[in-house]
Amino acid sequence: MLFGLAVASALATALPAHAAPRKGSHKMVFIFLELDQGSGDRDQATLERWQAEHIGNFRKRYAEGVLKLAGPLSDPDRKARGIVVLDIASADDVARHFVEDPYIQHRVMKPVAIEGEMAAMALGTPEETGIDQHSIAIFTAAPGKERRKADPSGYLKLPAADRPAVAFRATKPGAVRQILIFREKELDQVRAIVEADPAVQRGDLKAAVWSQWLGKGSLAPP
Repeated sequence: MLFGLAVASALATALPAHAAPRKGSHKMVFIFLELDQGSGDRDQATLERWQAEHIGNFRKRYAEGVLKLAGPLSDPDRKARGIVVLDIASADDVARHFVEDPYIQHRVMKPVAIEGEMAAMALGTPEETGIDQHSIAIFTAAPGKERRKADPSGYLKLPAADRPAVAFRATKPGAVRQILIFREKELDQVRAIVEADPAVQRGDLKAAVWSQWLGKGSLAPP
């Protein structure tokens, strides 16, 4: 299972014991792990070893305090398989954090990195086992608006139950301008929130809302 639900569950034990909500903007890199050449005809034993090493690499990055979140998502096109959030300032530093990841080294998946600012990141204290289902909203720019700066501040003023736990905005030109992770797992509820965004209503941004899984308790309560 490529970047399956087992990853989110296994990573929960490696998270910091007391991860407080972050206040103020902070430079980070948001990564989508996208399908590259796939697993091909590798035998089951090889895939199981790679999965263990893949998770082991994430555990190391958590222990170093670099990896803040990771988990699979439900891209309907099955191109993006999961997310990783690294507490680093530049995408130039991404590769060295995946040197020990066989999925990346053997081109099963590839990291697509987006530099930006984390405007909000409310992390909780994960349990040792289990996963939680949430929702992720990915905002892409309309043609010709790839330099537009997104502003998540309006979302951070919503009632606590509707407010995203994670709010990331890209700082360099590109298709993806903003990424929000909501505690809510009901996709229609999250779609209703993002569709009320003036930038979405104007057509400046388009929002895709997918299911996102994280280690149980990874996000702090509202």
